[in-house]
Amino acid sequence: MHEQSEKYRKCLVRLLNAATEKGFLNCVYALLRLDGIALGHFDTTVEIREALGDFSRIRESIDAEKEPKLALRMDLLTYCHAIELSAPYHIIFNLLNCMQGKPYHIRPFTKEIYPHQKIRAIKDICSEIGETELPQIFDEIFDNQIRNSFSHSDYCITEDEFRITDLGITVRKLNEVQSLLDRGITFYSIFFDVLDSFAHSARALMKKYHLNPRHHEVIELLTNEQQGLFGFSIHISNGNKSTFYRLPHEVFGMNIHFEGTGGISLQVGDLSKLCAKYRVNGKEVKDTVQLIAINCRDSNDEVSFKTLKGTFPIDEVQEQPLASHS
Repeated sequence: MHEQSEKYRKCLVRLLNAATEKGFLNCVYALLRLDGIALGHFDTTVEIREALGDFSRIRESIDAEKEPKLALRMDLLTYCHAIELSAPYHIIFNLLNCMQGKPYHIRPFTKEIYPHQKIRAIKDICSEIGETELPQIFDEIFDNQIRNSFSHSDYCITEDEFRITDLGITVRKLNEVQSLLDRGITFYSIFFDVLDSFAHSARALMKKYHLNPRHHEVIELLTNEQQGLFGFSIHISNGNKSTFYRLPHEVFGMNIHFEGTGGISLQVGDLSKLCAKYRVNGKEVKDTVQLIAINCRDSNDEVSFKTLKGTFPIDEVQEQPLASHS
């Protein structure tokens, strides 16, 4: 399974590299799951990740040799919770969009409700851009028949078979089902590990401020010790500011408009006051050296995050082209 883990990790890091290179800001939107505000615990991704952690601890306490059916049932429960979660499909879809230079989409799936439909939509994009590894990984980790049978209680487990009773009888070997579950659980574990590592690299390694010369905006990455990257502020040249952040029990947005088409735009304020100057919290920054001085980061010019077996191409704070938000 170590070989599979490394394959999944390298693929996901490669996608992140390509996405940040083509559209850094839109990639940040995707990783933060930019969406409407919420006060209180309404983030299902937070809830399900906690549940998966609980399931994992219970599974570790089970002796699979003495209680094989119980161990398999826990793995099925974990697997189905993981593959039903919307966030991984949402994020991967938008990373693929970023790789094409396309903007972030709030609701990438309109008609696609079930996991196999979302995976099909992702595979279609992969086909368009020549991405071959990711579809192969989904083929390895996803089995809609197993998912349906467990979710709808249409199965029986014998000593060596997993019998599916919906629309006739289908028999699957238990060792084959167990291998599928192991691959699926590993993939989703690696997926969130890569995202968490990227978020914490934003605090430890990336610059706090980034310049968008196209609109004379300053993009500020918001980080904390617990989550790493948890939000952003975009400082407008007229002194206005747009902010979004996602915390475990709060999602906040200010001066961000969510369009009916699934895109976003900034509410920049008084257009007549837009100018060719950079401002942070309303105060003019007269040169980029001043921004570098307040970056509060001890990092090298080239960010290398070795634990991810890859390099995130985050440039210096000086002017760099960022993906348009409009």
